[in-house]
Amino acid sequence: MELLQTIKPFLQSIWEFLSSFPQRLLPSTADGVVALVVAGVAGAVIAWLAARLFYRRRGRPLAVESAAAEAIGGDKALSDEQYHLLFDHNPIPTFVCETRRWVCLAVNEAAINNYGYTREELLKIRFPDLSPAEQMERLTTMLANLEASANDLGVWRHRKKDDTLIEVELVTFRVQFARRQARVLIARDVSSRRKIEEVLWKDVERFGLVSKATNDALLEWDLASDQVWRNDSYQRLFGHRGDDLKPNMESWFAHVHADDRLRVQQRLLGIINSSQNLWNDEFRLMRQNQTVAHVHARGFVNRDDAGSARKMLAVLQDITTRKEAEERTRFLADHDELTGLPNRSLFKQSLAKAIQRAGRSGKFLSVLFLDLDRFKNINDSLGHETGDQVLRAVAERLTGCVRQVDVVARFGGDEFAVLIEGLTAEDQAGAVARKIVDALAKPLVLAGRQYRPGASIGISTYPTDGRDVLSLQKNADIAMYRAKEEGRGNFQFYSEQLNTHSIQRLEFESHLNGALNNREFVLYYQPKVELASGRIVGVEALIRWVSPQFGFVSPADFITIAEETGLIVPMGRWVVQTACVQNHAWQKGGLPPLRIAVNISARQMADKGLVNFIVDTMTRTGLTAASLELEITESAVMSNQDHAEKVLNQLKALGFHLTMDDFGTGYSSLAYLKRFPFDSVKIDQSFVRGIPANRDDCAIVEAIVAMAHSLELKVVAEGVETQEQSEFLRKLGCDLIQGYLFSKPIPSAEIVGLLYKTMTRSATVQAGS
Repeated sequence: MELLQTIKPFLQSIWEFLSSFPQRLLPSTADGVVALVVAGVAGAVIAWLAARLFYRRRGRPLAVESAAAEAIGGDKALSDEQYHLLFDHNPIPTFVCETRRWVCLAVNEAAINNYGYTREELLKIRFPDLSPAEQMERLTTMLANLEASANDLGVWRHRKKDDTLIEVELVTFRVQFARRQARVLIARDVSSRRKIEEVLWKDVERFGLVSKATNDALLEWDLASDQVWRNDSYQRLFGHRGDDLKPNMESWFAHVHADDRLRVQQRLLGIINSSQNLWNDEFRLMRQNQTVAHVHARGFVNRDDAGSARKMLAVLQDITTRKEAEERTRFLADHDELTGLPNRSLFKQSLAKAIQRAGRSGKFLSVLFLDLDRFKNINDSLGHETGDQVLRAVAERLTGCVRQVDVVARFGGDEFAVLIEGLTAEDQAGAVARKIVDALAKPLVLAGRQYRPGASIGISTYPTDGRDVLSLQKNADIAMYRAKEEGRGNFQFYSEQLNTHSIQRLEFESHLNGALNNREFVLYYQPKVELASGRIVGVEALIRWVSPQFGFVSPADFITIAEETGLIVPMGRWVVQTACVQNHAWQKGGLPPLRIAVNISARQMADKGLVNFIVDTMTRTGLTAASLELEITESAVMSNQDHAEKVLNQLKALGFHLTMDDFGTGYSSLAYLKRFPFDSVKIDQSFVRGIPANRDDCAIVEAIVAMAHSLELKVVAEGVETQEQSEFLRKLGCDLIQGYLFSKPIPSAEIVGLLYKTMTRSATVQAGS
């Protein structure tokens, strides 16, 4: 019994080691059950072996056998031969070392085979000498300072006889060996396991880095535990922290958009419950801030050997930006980008459907085409950015004039269209048109200035004016151009007479576009007479069109069309060049220097190359600036005052004579006359026509003359046709007159005769005096 009590602590340490040994072996074994069995068997062998060796050395084998058997629950003792068999055939290298110098006292066959030494060589080696030099001293120190209960020494490197380095996991326990204090050292080779662990840790580290570095969200669903893992990008993209969601799939599905949730659940669960492994879907997720994120999900289902789903790993890519771009592209396919209104294509689709509904209901529908008045002047003068502001403001006002069921569209430029359904009478659209005209006539403040866009509207009605999309649009367009001809700022209903007129207008425009190249334009000249002396001091060059198809065409019939089509700019340049060439020819023919006046339109004023063009023309013809007078209307100046002021100051500095034309018909502001460098003003013939009989006209003319003279400006009255008008103007102190009283506009050949006649009369008067 004394011997049994002596070995009980040793047996107890063996049993504690055996209890933990399966866990030591588990990480290196794929199957936990197998590892447990192997570890148990190996531990039992080691325990029996150590006990046998210990008591064999003390000559008490039977007691050892009995105690060891009792400690491990065995009921049969082993023979000496069996002890030797177990120790030598244990697959784990085992060393018995004395604890003073740690020389090996005994080694098993596994130690010999694994390390490459003979038994004799190992029995001469100190156990620490198996470690490389850099670990030898540290291991020696650790062994020397071991506590009695120490078992696990950790992982160390050993060097085999062939210098191969291996990593071993050392486990030790105390024993009495041949009456000496000793320790059993078990060196399990874990090199392969350590390599596997290193690879696994690198994979884990790599996966962690990838999950953090990627811009995509990662989602892992463990189907056995219903646990959900998400990476950091998930929080960044969708705003949900780890504690925001319960870590299960039910809570994740709750954040799928309600309209997509059922479809996503059915599709994902359908893949999991089938033999498929790939999940590919697009849906919407609700972010934590309740905004919508569009997601492209790609997942893989991991299955066990039986084919049952174990895990699902998915990559969630935020495609919100792409989806919004696609939606924007689809929107712009049938909407106007600037105003957000339907475009021409969508309007046609809406009109086609409305025609079908009107056919079934028996009600009317109307199409309104409208074009902004004088928008080109605003765009050219103030720039496209300001023009865009005007268009957006017009779109807003139009939308406010109709019902929500009506359609307002922008066709492009300054063209808009309105579709009104459910009318019970053909003329009901007129009320809407009047509302639109009034709304667009209200001032619009841009860059601190007021503008009134104004609009001309044409109306066609189903079924009277057409039963299809093309007819209704065409006839509304015809009616719109008729509204423009009627003075703008009004609306016109379509009629058959308008259609005839429209066809004629198109033909007229076509010939007008070719008139300049075909040299169908000519210049007529109307003298300007000084009231005090009766002399011709200048002439105004006026364009005329002699058409092979239409004959002699009045300027009133084509100037407006030229303004609308933009032909006025090349036409105006032709007038300046032709007038200057003619003036040079007159002076070369012996006539005295004469100033020719030409009209500059609003579009010409907006032309940034106007000043350079005029200077170049004067240089080419050899004329001085005093030979040319530029007449600019109030509307041309007021459309872009800053630009007009810059251009007029440049022309004034070059010596050109500047006249404000048609004064009194527009703003007629004294401040404008002070701001711009005009030399004279021309009273519009609409005021001259009523003098001296009309008291209002007389008062207006008198005020203009007085105001101009107070600013030291010359005054020209046009449209003077009677002697009474001339006399009235002379008494007011008007400087120059122009009109049929003296001469109507005449060709250049006739003006030469008139000029010579005036020169002769003037010479006769001077000789008589």
